[in-house]
Amino acid sequence: MPECFTESLSCESGGEDLSCWWQRFVGGLFTNLYRLGFDATWELDIFGKNINKTEAAGYEVGASKQEARDVQLTVVSEVASNYSTIRTLQHRIEISQKHISTEQEIVDMLQSRLDAGLSPGLDLETAKTLLYGERALLPKLELELKQTIYSTAVLTWSKS
Repeated sequence: MPECFTESLSCESGGEDLSCWWQRFVGGLFTNLYRLGFDATWELDIFGKNINKTEAAGYEVGASKQEARDVQLTVVSEVASNYSTIRTLQHRIEISQKHISTEQEIVDMLQSRLDAGLSPGLDLETAKTLLYGERALLPKLELELKQTIYSTAVLTWSKS
């Protein structure tokens, strides 16, 4: 809100004191002085300093937008890669479960042949080793699948 100060200036003495000079300069008996609550400055831009600052700010905005696009592209490519990994792991787990089932059938068949005296014990032990190896692989694949699913959930801000 502007403040107003009013001074009465009179030149009764007729001399050349400061107040008489001021009265003649301003041209009246009363002078109103106003003070506003803000300052405004203006600068002549001879060498284009302010234009360069404006251009630089525009370039910074463009760079920030490009960085945001880069992040979006990185997230999308990581989600696509994780999806491919998830599908591959699901397929490998399915194959591993089928192998375990098949290996178990072979072990059962070799056990019955060993019991009948038709097969040596080495064949049975080899089949059991293959079965145990396949069973040991399954939890590793399942853990890797869960980790990839959780990683994708973090990237997509969703609950898994």
